[in-house]
Amino acid sequence: MTRLRAPEGRVVASLVEKALTIPQHYPLTLNALAAACNQTSSRDPVTSYDEETVRAALDSLRERRMVRAVLPSHGRSTVRYRHVLDETCIPAETHLHTDSSNAYTTLGPAFASHGTVNHKIGEYVRDGISTNPAESFFAQFKRSVTGTHHNVSREHLHRYASEFEFRWNTSKMTDAERVQAMVDATVGKRLTYRPLTDG
Repeated sequence: MTRLRAPEGRVVASLVEKALTIPQHYPLTLNALAAACNQTSSRDPVTSYDEETVRAALDSLRERRMVRAVLPSHGRSTVRYRHVLDETCIPAETHLHTDSSNAYTTLGPAFASHGTVNHKIGEYVRDGISTNPAESFFAQFKRSVTGTHHNVSREHLHRYASEFEFRWNTSKMTDAERVQAMVDATVGKRLTYRPLTDG
C-alpha cells in the first residue's frame, strides 16, 4: 500500500478517532471532519487544513478505497464520510501499537495484536512496542516547519507536508536512490506555475 500524505493520514485518523469517541455523530460531514483534523487537543502538530485540502485528501482516500461517502438519507441533507479500514486493511496481519487511551480498546481486537505502552507511568518502549516512531515523525515535521520554513501558508501546507513525508520515507536511501525515487514519481505528471499561484 502506498504511504499516505500528511493530510490524508490526519483525515483517516480523525475518522477512526471520531467513530470510536462520538459514534452518535458519525459519519462526519466535511465541515465536522475539517474541525476534527484541526482541533487543538490531542493533536501534534496542530494543523489548519481548509475544507479544500480535506476534500482533496478525501478524494485520494476514496480512490484508495479507505474512505466512503455516505449519501444523504433519513432526514440528513449533507454528504458524510466514514473510514472503511476494517474492510480494506488486513488487520489480522497488522500489529497495532498505541498508548493506553481507552479510545483504542474497541479497535484493538480486530488486529493480530494490540500492544500498549503506559505514558502515565513513564513507559514509552516495552518489548518492541512503542508509539515513538509516529511521534518522532510529527515532532520532526513541526521542527522542520518552524526551524527551516519559519512561516507557511495554509494554501500550500499540504505541499510542505508532502515534502517532509518524502524525506522521512526515503531517509535510509542514498542520495542517488532518493533522487531516482523523486524523478520516478514525476512520470506522467506536469505541474505548471499557474496552479501553484491560483490555488
